[in-house]
Amino acid sequence: MSLEEKIKSLCTKHKISIKKLAAEIMMSDANLYKCFKRESIETKHLEKIASYFGVPVGYFFDEVGEPMGGHVQNANGKNIIQSIGEMQCRQELAAANKKIMELQDKVIRLQEKINK
Repeated sequence: MSLEEKIKSLCTKHKISIKKLAAEIMMSDANLYKCFKRESIETKHLEKIASYFGVPVGYFFDEVGEPMGGHVQNANGKNIIQSIGEMQCRQELAAANKKIMELQDKVIRLQEKINK
């Protein structure tokens, strides 16, 4: 299924129009249709769509999608996400790892309180 088909399917399932979805993610419906036409969408918009529908971003990718020079491609070799640079990925990973460590520390402190 293409990116467009997956988004339209979610819209149908949730009974909203493409125009309403576009407004919800702060994008014009014309720009969303352009993304469908070129089979490419910016990360921030795809993340907003995923968040709106409560699905992981990975939902929009075919299983064989692989990172290719800052882009992610679907099974047809079409670019789906643009603008993810290696540096940005590393920064996001570092921030996520830091948050995980903070949460692990918090869990340990809470467990110690419970065991007292």
